Amino acid sequence: LSHSSTNTMTRTIAYCDASYNSCPLTSKSYTGFLVLVGGSPVTWKTMKQTIVADSTACAEHIALSDTCKETMYIRQFLEELGHKEKLPTPGYCDNSSATSTSTKPGFTQKSKAMRIKCHNTRQCVKDKIVEIRKIDGKANIADILTKGTDKSTTKTHTSTLFTTPNDSC
Repeated sequence: LSHSSTNTMTRTIAYCDASYNSCPLTSKSYTGFLVLVGGSPVTWKTMKQTIVADSTACAEHIALSDTCKETMYIRQFLEELGHKEKLPTPGYCDNSSATSTSTKPGFTQKSKAMRIKCHNTRQCVKDKIVEIRKIDGKANIADILTKGTDKSTTKTHTSTLFTTPNDSC
């Protein structure tokens, strides 16, 4: 990550995905997220979720919450370097239910752990840290972190991730 006074630091963008009920032993889902700064990945993670989600939407909410926490950390780090973002970070998720309920104040999950994760995401949206946006599943580059993808999808997403804007160098 480099910064100079002539270089306008570009936006932070986050992508997340969940793979529901992936672990055959525990029935836990997997979360995958990545955060890009200036179009380059600066942090990414794939991990088994700590609680068992009872639906795809719940698994996606867990992924959204983890992504919001990481995005908040990256934004705070960039602010310490002298770059405060004025606009919320776009946070892309491919699940319609998770994206719509992340902004609805009346929605609650059944378990306490899920309520906390939903409220964490909503608080990040309310504080204008992130703006949750729906993305088509095929366009979600976090997909390669949570499930096996075909060769074409993997090639498309990795070329998106590892190509710099000034690739002519």
